[in-house]
Amino acid sequence: MTYQYLHLEKQNAAGILRFNRPETLNAFEAVMVQEIPVALRELLTDDEVRVIILTGNGKGFCAGADVKYLNTLVTEKDLERGKVLVTTGSEVVEMIHSADKPVIAALNGAAVGGGAGLALACAIRLMAQSASLSFAFIRIGLHPDLGCTYFLPRLVGPAQAAELFMTGRMISAHEALALGLTNHVVADEELMPQALTLAAELAEKSPLALRLIKKGLQQTFEQALDAMLKFEVYGQASCFASIDAQEALRRFEAAQKAKRRANN
Repeated sequence: MTYQYLHLEKQNAAGILRFNRPETLNAFEAVMVQEIPVALRELLTDDEVRVIILTGNGKGFCAGADVKYLNTLVTEKDLERGKVLVTTGSEVVEMIHSADKPVIAALNGAAVGGGAGLALACAIRLMAQSASLSFAFIRIGLHPDLGCTYFLPRLVGPAQAAELFMTGRMISAHEALALGLTNHVVADEELMPQALTLAAELAEKSPLALRLIKKGLQQTFEQALDAMLKFEVYGQASCFASIDAQEALRRFEAAQKAKRRANN
């Protein structure tokens, strides 16, 4: 399918979704926000795609909702279109968070407002050295959305989240790393090669185990220890019964034997 403001491509087992409004730092408006869930479903239902990478074209990852579009909605008091914008964005966040496949955010530039929310919904985040994050809603008199009030306090704690929400200040890639908002900071030119290397590594792992790991991590903060222990038993039993585990164990044993032979 052809999209107006998105670009899809596949590299081996990785499906790459690029936001493609570079002249606005990939800020989304009515059309683009409707395209994103369609494109995500295309990648999620493609059996050849094992891992999804979200990134942006140009100098921005995603600047959130287009300020010109927001200004039109506020000026016209068009609450209905505003609600559709946020509701559709929320659907995208839920799709990313609950996806059976790992989703990696490769932040090539600024991720602002709802764009930061899309990044936080991903399982793993990589940031280019020149990239940045900002929960800038307060700077235009708006409330955080697209999952920011869910993900940010869980990643940095409520006090840090309060400061970042209430000031809307920009966070550099290295500060994001120190705060736990990104897994890695890499040189700008290494961002996509590193993201693709990570995607290739994950694509070799058991899809069932990856899916269960995601589910376990998503519920751990709401569950007591006994509930998580029960989930672990369920997860392990599911994996024990799978062909994935049989094949992975065979590969592991073969690699160990080869290593021992090489060392002798």
